[in-house]
Amino acid sequence: MTERDPSIEVPDQTEIADPGGVAGDLAASVPDRATTAPAPWRRALPWLPLLLGAFGLYAMAVDRNPPGFYLDEASISYNAYSISFDGRDEHDVAWPLFFQTWDASVAVNPVYVYLLAIVFKVFGPSILAARLLSAAVGFAAAVLLGVVAGRATGNRWAAWLVAVSALLTPWLFQVSHLVFEVALFPLILVMVLLMIGRMHAKPRWSPWEIGALAGLLGLLTYTYTIGRLLGPLLAFGLIVFASRSRARSIAATWMVFGLALLPALAFNLANAGVLGARADLLGYIKPGMSVIDISAQFLNHALANLDLRRLLLIGDSNIRHHVPVMGSVLAATLILAIVGLHRILHGGWRDPWTRYVIYGLLASLVPASLTVDDFHTLRLIAFPIFLVLLAGLGVQRLADGSAEHRLTLLGLVALTIVQGVLFQVQFWRYGPDRGGAFDAAFPAVFDAAVATGSSPIYLRDRGDLPGYIEAYWYGALVGMDQSAFVRLRSDEVPPAGAVVLGTDKSCGSCQIIRDGGDYIAYRAGESSAAGLIPNSDFEEVGATPFREFGAPIFGWLTSPNTALLPGGARSDGAHLVLGHITDTTSTKQTTSTTIVITSEASLGLEAFVRAGRANQATVKITLALVELNADREFVAWHTTTVDLTPTGAWQQERIAPVELNPDTAYVNVSCYLEPGGAPGDQAEFDDIVVDAVR
Repeated sequence: MTERDPSIEVPDQTEIADPGGVAGDLAASVPDRATTAPAPWRRALPWLPLLLGAFGLYAMAVDRNPPGFYLDEASISYNAYSISFDGRDEHDVAWPLFFQTWDASVAVNPVYVYLLAIVFKVFGPSILAARLLSAAVGFAAAVLLGVVAGRATGNRWAAWLVAVSALLTPWLFQVSHLVFEVALFPLILVMVLLMIGRMHAKPRWSPWEIGALAGLLGLLTYTYTIGRLLGPLLAFGLIVFASRSRARSIAATWMVFGLALLPALAFNLANAGVLGARADLLGYIKPGMSVIDISAQFLNHALANLDLRRLLLIGDSNIRHHVPVMGSVLAATLILAIVGLHRILHGGWRDPWTRYVIYGLLASLVPASLTVDDFHTLRLIAFPIFLVLLAGLGVQRLADGSAEHRLTLLGLVALTIVQGVLFQVQFWRYGPDRGGAFDAAFPAVFDAAVATGSSPIYLRDRGDLPGYIEAYWYGALVGMDQSAFVRLRSDEVPPAGAVVLGTDKSCGSCQIIRDGGDYIAYRAGESSAAGLIPNSDFEEVGATPFREFGAPIFGWLTSPNTALLPGGARSDGAHLVLGHITDTTSTKQTTSTTIVITSEASLGLEAFVRAGRANQATVKITLALVELNADREFVAWHTTTVDLTPTGAWQQERIAPVELNPDTAYVNVSCYLEPGGAPGDQAEFDDIVVDAVR
């Protein structure tokens, strides 16, 4: 096959055929056969059994691996069920544009939730139905990606190998097995690329095509949070197709796309900028930073997101996103992408489509590189789509080359199959071991609480782990609605004898019914303790008013040796496990929520703290027991300041029991880290206990 001169625009070859006979015959992508080729759906029929069989393998036991059902999955699923039931979300908001969760910084995007609501309306709510939806849209994205590659290259090999590589890529496979909004993002993105592939060579775009492309770009922005930036970037990238005849078409697409964004802009204005809150929370750009500092940070994070060790060997460190048995992409895919890049650098750049693929690959790094987390599977989800497309160009280069090139391609095909199968074996071997990351212990705890026959069941959670949504979801699965539960605030005490379910294990003199993972079910005693709820992350001093939670400093690591003190959480006391490690070069503070004072008593505070063994200087931390009145206003505080020497040993620190002010109704705990030390120095807080001394 002779390689097409990329500098010559061929009129609309993209509409003529589809890859490998699945949606058409790529080898027949020539104009003189366009009028005689049978309809695409007729040509796809013989391949339907193969597609169904492949999907069966792709989605095999998807409700068991991953194990359990993570609380984010439960939140999305419960809201979808609620919408399917009466058109209202968990907060009784009718047909919301964005969904509120327990976290005020998160606005869940609507497209996946409403699509799942349709599934539940037809089949009823279940974990299997929810996970099958994610698997189905992930499978469809991979197949259509093969169609895009086949139409772009006119090469049957490229179509098949791109589709198979996408199906076997650990990155895309694992995302498609989660009930997260992001699971739908690859399919919408591929549909955008399919539409661009259909239109880009035409001298003018029809109103229908302009509306369809602008609508898909708009849909992208409402599907997952990164789309709010990536959607406009991809729309701007259409400028690579600009010509005198297409200028008006591109401008019209931008205008229609802009109209699609107006509802989101109106929502954001009406809700105090909630759509940008997550970016502020996760981003590193702060007031006063110079352009040079921001650029340096961005470059560092972009390079970290391209780390070959992560791509090929390790993958995302979050086991919820990635089973750590190999990298996130297949080695053959990366090799073929490099071959495709080589082809582009040696003349292929003249083709607007190949320029757009490179532009999309670079643009896909932008949203994730503006946050502090490196190589985050979900925020980088567009990257493997463009990488696999680039690999398709590499397939074309080798398939159209010499005999040695074709032999190399056969070797890479074999490597793709072998590594893809190896990942599947490892995924099924180690994937089911991730129960702790997916709240797999909750169903047994929930069943134990329900089996008591007590009604209502009270829900009480730690501030950083809102298990109530798991109760709502599993309740929906067995026909219980929200009226079967009473959700308690952190400072509310359940009635004596009530059955309580949740993540706050500070239950005072309770009778434990079932305890598993982060969850507990118990029967409240006569003197239930109102637990001390951790903020879960330290916050910058001055970022928020005293006693309120603020934007946490990310980058803290969970302590591997967090454990309760001997005897566990104490009666008439409250237990806070911070279990966080941080650098010592900037001021940080965390403030817990409150402990209600249920009887007159003196209170004491003890904590374990330590500095890292490799520290180069002494670090100062301050612990404070803060008294508040019934209106949560400051009454008094009691502090102790500790010098942490760089020995790596735990230091147990105490505030002697103090008599509370008669006005005191609540207390909380504040931990303050003074800046000091050198880069790389660390401090750790663990096991903070407040005790009543009668």
